[in-house]
This record gives sequence, structure tokens and C-alpha cells, in this order.
Amino acid sequence: AVVSTQSTGTTTTMILLVLLFASAFGGDEDTWPCPAGSFCPDADTVRQCYPRYYCPANSTQLKACPAGSYCPDPTEKYICPAGAYCARGSVSPINCTARGMYCPEGTDRQSYCNPGFYCPTPIEQIVCPAGTYCKYGFVSPKNCTSGMYCPEGTERQTYCTGGFYCPTPIEQIICPAGFYCPGRTTEPLECPSSYYCPEGSTWYGACPPGKVCDTTGESKPCPAGYYCNSGRATECPVRYYCKKGSSRPTYCPSGTTTVEKGSAECDMIEDN
Repeated sequence: AVVSTQSTGTTTTMILLVLLFASAFGGDEDTWPCPAGSFCPDADTVRQCYPRYYCPANSTQLKACPAGSYCPDPTEKYICPAGAYCARGSVSPINCTARGMYCPEGTDRQSYCNPGFYCPTPIEQIVCPAGTYCKYGFVSPKNCTSGMYCPEGTERQTYCTGGFYCPTPIEQIICPAGFYCPGRTTEPLECPSSYYCPEGSTWYGACPPGKVCDTTGESKPCPAGYYCNSGRATECPVRYYCKKGSSRPTYCPSGTTTVEKGSAECDMIEDN
């Protein structure tokens, strides 16, 4: 076998005693392994590995020390430790020093702390706690302001959703019936009289026709003998009738009438 080494631009060729290797590895020159720290492009050539490369035993070509690892010597490869980064071809790790960076074990570059997390040191990435928010590259969480909602892992504070109220930044509660909750509400607002506010209302609405809306904000069918518009019940007039759920009075058919207000049915007219 021929071993070639390059030193200061000069190639030195050494003729090795093949018989010594053959006897050590079973007497067959074809099974002679390429030693660590070298690479062997063919069975007869051994070349010295260069710095920043990694050449374990039986290497056939030069391979740079892989990203996320460092190689202080062509025969040694170590995973990059937490708090440092190792680009491809590194001979030693480089400490992460910039604020807000996160460098876990085996990283090949320093990266900003992920949104929804904060990184007090380059080896820690902690989920942002409820009631706070953490943008890209934060080293500590920031408190959410009143009327905002910030669950665990929030990247940015957001308004409390319409139809809900947020007494604190960690609570978002559905607006109860009889109340309305616009966005960024910390307490539910009472529904005005004769308006309709079902559960989860973002605003108060007109009471549906044929319904009456009480102070709870709930709608109920207009009672018999009344008609209901705008959430108010009005007594049915004479000569009209109003069934349950009526939105307006209905004139009695021919041959029938009512003689009192608040009638749900018409009476037959008797011939004298």
C-alpha cells in the first residue's frame, strides 16, 4: 500500500511493508483497513485527513465535521454542548452570547427564542406562563394588560373575544344570558330592558317579533290576548284577537267579534 501525506505543499510518499499489515489482518491485503485520521480513495492509497474534517477508520473520502458537532482532531467527533453552536467544519464549539438566543445540545447555529417561549439563558427555553406574552427572542415574559386574554404559550396579547368577558388575562368566560360582552370586556354589561341578549351576546339586539323580552334578556312567546313588537306586550284591542306568540292583532272574521280587550279568540255575533 502507498501512504501519501501533504505537508507544506510537499507530497511525501512512503512505501510501507504490506506483509506486516497482511499478517496483522488475516494475510489479505484487500482487507487492510484505512486507519482513523486518514482516508483511502482506493485500496492502495492512504491520505492524511485535514483539520475541520472527520475521518474515522475505513473512510474512503474527506467529510467535513458535521453541523451540530465539533472535531478537535480528525479522529474525534463530539456533539455540540448546550449553550454553544457548531457550524459545519467546527473544531471547537462557539458560545451563544446574544440575548434572547436559544442553543440546545447539537445545534449548528444560534437561533432566537421561539415565540410563546422565553429564554433567560441560551440553554433554557421556557413556555410563556398564562397571563403573559412572549414574542420572538424574549428573555423574560411580559404581563398582559387589562381586557386582554393571554393563555399559556401566548406569542402576543389579544383582545378578549366578543361574546366573552375576561376578568383577568388568564380567564375568558362566556357572556351569560341577560348580558352582552363586546370585545375587550372585563365584566359583562347588563342587557337594556326590552332587548334580547342570549348567552354569548356581543351586543344587545331587538327582541324578535311575537316575543317578549324581560329584564333577564331572555325571550318568551307573547302571551295569548297580547301582541308583541320591540319586546313589549300590548293588550289586544276590541274586534281583534291575539293568539299566543302574536306579533300583531288579527281582525275578527265576518260574523265574529270581541267586545273586550285582551281576547285570544273571537265570539260569534248573535242575531237579535
